[in-house]
Amino acid sequence: MKVADLEVMIVENPPPSYGGGHFAFVIVTTHDGIEGVGEVYSLPFAGATIESMIADVFERKLLGRDPHATERLWRDVYAMGYRLRSDP
Repeated sequence: MKVADLEVMIVENPPPSYGGGHFAFVIVTTHDGIEGVGEVYSLPFAGATIESMIADVFERKLLGRDPHATERLWRDVYAMGYRLRSDP
């Protein structure tokens, strides 16, 4: 089984925008048609920028990989921007 597709949904958060200006939800699909739903957080950018960033990370780090290797996938994606350190 391999990760095959991504759908990104950007939802604007109305004022007073507690939790940020946007929420980003993703649906990741495998070649076998199995779907997983998730959320991307800490997004201080405009919706189109967020969607492009998510698509870029998906293509470089998740597409074609085994979805069962969740810890490995998480570490690869997290290391891209945070160098395996927690947020301040």
